[in-house]
Amino acid sequence: MAYVRPGNANDFIEQKLDEYLKQLGDERDADALAFTGSIIFGVDDAIRGCVEELKRTNTGRNKLTVILTTGGGYIEVAQRIADTFRRHYQHVEFIIPNYAYSAGTVLVMCGDVIWMDYYSRLGPIDPQIQNKSGRMVPALGYLRQYEKLIDKAKDQYRSTEDDDRISKWARGLRALAVLRPLLIPLALLSFDDAGVDAVAP
Repeated sequence: MAYVRPGNANDFIEQKLDEYLKQLGDERDADALAFTGSIIFGVDDAIRGCVEELKRTNTGRNKLTVILTTGGGYIEVAQRIADTFRRHYQHVEFIIPNYAYSAGTVLVMCGDVIWMDYYSRLGPIDPQIQNKSGRMVPALGYLRQYEKLIDKAKDQYRSTEDDDRISKWARGLRALAVLRPLLIPLALLSFDDAGVDAVAP
């Protein structure tokens, strides 16, 4: 790699990171990739581009070393990243210098080797839902709020019949929250007055 004088501090830092990443790849006899951030839509496309660029450099390596730090994100994106890694490499290893939570934990489970030290952390694995402000929040938080609502409703209604009805409603809400990711594909169906009209490709 030829030395290019950096134009500013950011260029200098990126140049140093690239040099260290290349050294890591040479040490591990692998192509090397580093990612820090949330696993959100669009990241899978960026990582795919990086992996395909690494393969175009024609190093002939069938091993990928990934340095990962993430608070998590969407499981669908983690799945696409894992599929990309596995399509291009026979051996995938992860280095977790700090943490890989939630979807990050799921992603590292596709690896053949996970390198961690005493300070590194994985988990918990919990579904994430985007709230109105665009922040990712644990779906279990919504379930807890449902349970509080159910408890409040039970305090107001004391009959056994009402308790049974509320319990059935609560179970239905819990099931809906758990099955929500599975119900999303139903949005691809086109409905008319007679029922299902066609399935989108």
